[in-house]
Amino acid sequence: MRGGAHALRRFAEIVRNAFAHETLDAEPEAPPRERRARSVGRALFAIEPLPEDPAPPPPPRRPGALALLLAPERLPEDPPLPPRPRRHRWLAWLLRPESLDPP
Repeated sequence: MRGGAHALRRFAEIVRNAFAHETLDAEPEAPPRERRARSVGRALFAIEPLPEDPAPPPPPRRPGALALLLAPERLPEDPPLPPRPRRHRWLAWLLRPESLDPP
C-alpha cells in the first residue's frame, strides 16, 4: 500500500510541475487595458478619420500586342433594319371594334 501512495504523490508532483508557470526575476507586465463595450451612440456619432488627399486615379491601360492582334475590330454602326412586315393582320381585322353607327 505504501508503494501506491508514494507513486500517487510522485504522479501529482509531475503533473504540478508540468503545468507550473516559470517566472524570471523581471518586472511584471502591466495588465492589459480594459476595453469598454462600444455603444450604439458612440458607433453612430464617432468621428471617422479621412485621408487628406485622395489618391489620383491610375492612367488607363493600353491594350497589349496580343489584344491588338486578336481583338475584334470596331466597325461603324450598321443602319437600323427596316421594320418587319406585320403578320397576322387578319387577327387584328377580326378583333377590331365595329362601329354601330349606320354608314
